Amino acid sequence: MSFDIKEIRNQTNRDLAWLLTAPSLLNPSYQHPHQLSNPLTHEQTQVLLEALADATKTSFESTSRRLGHYAEDLIIHWLKHIENKSMHAGIQINDDDKRSIGEFDILFENNQKWHWWELSTKFYCLHQDESELGQWIGPNSQDNFGRKYDHLFNQQLHLIEHPAAQAFLEQQHIKQCERAAFFKGYLFKQTNQTISNLHPAINPDTHFYWYTFIDALDEIPQQQSSSRYIRVPRMQWISPVVLEPRTEGLMSHKHLLNELRDKPPEGPRLFVELAPDSDGWWCECNRGFVMPINWPNMGDN
Repeated sequence: MSFDIKEIRNQTNRDLAWLLTAPSLLNPSYQHPHQLSNPLTHEQTQVLLEALADATKTSFESTSRRLGHYAEDLIIHWLKHIENKSMHAGIQINDDDKRSIGEFDILFENNQKWHWWELSTKFYCLHQDESELGQWIGPNSQDNFGRKYDHLFNQQLHLIEHPAAQAFLEQQHIKQCERAAFFKGYLFKQTNQTISNLHPAINPDTHFYWYTFIDALDEIPQQQSSSRYIRVPRMQWISPVVLEPRTEGLMSHKHLLNELRDKPPEGPRLFVELAPDSDGWWCECNRGFVMPINWPNMGDN
């Protein structure tokens, strides 16, 4: 029996569960040098999800104001306090001139083997050609899938080969270390875009969410007539949104369109569509971005 992650009502626990169980954005059949899909077996996943669902509160609090750092903090918390692993995190490696040459996101020991994970949590929208990695662009248009992919596999994961990194590992008595890219996130497309020639590095089982422009608001889909919408702040983008039955500020589809026409956002904004479950909780059923008309030819908003 599969467990629905939306049954985890606590957001922090749900974010951790999503990071550990969501499919990688990378195609597991593609020849990536190093990649990690999911670190848990099916049985381990079920045990973890049920434990997180039982916990109405979490002992974890992150002070990070950047989504990527928050995601790293969640994985570090899981490894250190739930799995009780020996580990190092956020280790800056400098050369002889004290210049930074890279960072080990997470180093941890498991079954007498050391592992190094580079974490990425990304949100990319298809601009034009789905066969080009660089055409999958982030809300911050300076970021794209192609640029991140090249940086990750051609630079970041080669840090371990640098003499300074090897010296650090020797100081920690780490003789061997397996490296892996932990790459999670969401992909979005316009409703009139078809996906027929996806770049082979992208997981073909990826679900594509929607995005539209501020001058094409009628393209915002509605999956259920009783659903409601809400704008989601960046730090809550990771897992599907789940809100209490009496949550205020939810908008109908018509209300959302009127709100956006009256007060057009200056930058990309993420909205989720929510539908009530059998207990009356509002659970995400779809999500998408509303973009300014000048995206992606814009700075970071």
